[in-house]
Amino acid sequence: MEETKTKSGLLQRATSVLAEVTPKFDVWAEKNGFKHVGIFVPCTTEKTSSTYYHLLNVFGLSAKTVASSVASSDFWNGKITKTSEWQCFSKDFNELGSFLELFDNKIIDSIDSLYFLPFNDKDMPMICVIAEFIDDEPVTLPNAAESANTLKNMMLVQENTEIKISTLEENIDKGLEISAAHLFILSLKSCVEKSLQSADVERKLSKFDMIDRIEIKEKVIQSVAHTAYAIIEPLFRSPNCIYLGTEGEIKIAMFAKDEPDDQLISFHIATTLRELLGEDVSKQILLLMAGICPNKKGTLMFLQKG
Repeated sequence: MEETKTKSGLLQRATSVLAEVTPKFDVWAEKNGFKHVGIFVPCTTEKTSSTYYHLLNVFGLSAKTVASSVASSDFWNGKITKTSEWQCFSKDFNELGSFLELFDNKIIDSIDSLYFLPFNDKDMPMICVIAEFIDDEPVTLPNAAESANTLKNMMLVQENTEIKISTLEENIDKGLEISAAHLFILSLKSCVEKSLQSADVERKLSKFDMIDRIEIKEKVIQSVAHTAYAIIEPLFRSPNCIYLGTEGEIKIAMFAKDEPDDQLISFHIATTLRELLGEDVSKQILLLMAGICPNKKGTLMFLQKG
């Protein structure tokens, strides 16, 4: 039993160290000078076990592109062949072809080249994509093996719930020394559904079984919410807390001696999400006040479960 606890403790420490040295996706993208980048991830539906890909992380790309990114695993067969190596496709050589259907229609004429880096798994890899636009500076590709390893670690940290909860607990302890927690729910579901409609996602999903479509749409909504979460997270500095919930919801706990101005907060969030959602759609985000909580247990439960 003691040995098991020791191994568990060492694993937790190793995971924490990994989190400390692994950059967030947007930081990695900016450091490398990438203006339009994302990661296609494979998913399997619960009902029929159909496998498909969609964009989970994006930087400099719109919600419409996330909505357009859904494709069956068969789409990628034969297109991307070498794991952990950059593969380039250029407009000059008419190589972009069907890849363009994965992007927002408004930008496909601007795409000059696409660079793909499969990583993490040989048979069903995650795929990093860099879109180089006609007016962009030429992309300088970093070392493929190092990039693949960084991206793999990034996804591991991103999916680690223990790290997220530990950070929340630390912030709540600090925050409650200032005030009770002011709780908010940011709902993006209706905004994202508008993006899905404008991206003609129903036509794309017609290739999938009827019972899979609802599940895939929910996954896409959650992907946009995940990107929105990454974009607005810097607005809520420690000890304030922000946590990605389900069904396009983001939970927020703020600590302030004066009551936070929900209209001002909503304005700042909408402004920050303008590039992702579009100006008209970003104005329709819904920020709801969910009350005030004076203790750690209730605040943590709200953030995690609502």
